[in-house]
Amino acid sequence: MADTKELLRSLALSAVDLQHITDWDDAVIEEWLNFFRNLIALADQIDTKNDIIKNTTHITTSPYELTSLDEDVFFDTDTFGGPMVANLQQGIDGTNYRLVNTGITGGFRVTINPFGTEKLFGVNASEFIAMQEKLLITFDEESGGWY
Repeated sequence: MADTKELLRSLALSAVDLQHITDWDDAVIEEWLNFFRNLIALADQIDTKNDIIKNTTHITTSPYELTSLDEDVFFDTDTFGGPMVANLQQGIDGTNYRLVNTGITGGFRVTINPFGTEKLFGVNASEFIAMQEKLLITFDEESGGWY
């Protein structure tokens, strides 16, 4: 992946270069350089976000306790040979999970259980993932549950 920050740095001219090719005064040149510094800082943040690799977990046992390290979780109901259970941990605001039932035979579901009295889609009840289905959920502290 290209390093956006370094590409922008290579495009930025120094103050001396700008004075030679423009008739800008020092204040305008300083504003121009500040703009580029801010743009480079933003590019650095974007590069950092793009370098994040999601944790992928493949589950063949049940029940499974989801952890803070899980992000993409694949439940293999075929290998397990039956329905599976996943228990959510206590929600932390902004936590995201992508839960996938990779089963293709047997019609086995994955049951998702909320933590304690937390809500899962507005109610304190389990949710199910059928064969070949995905469930994307995020914990929203303000709403008090997973949505």
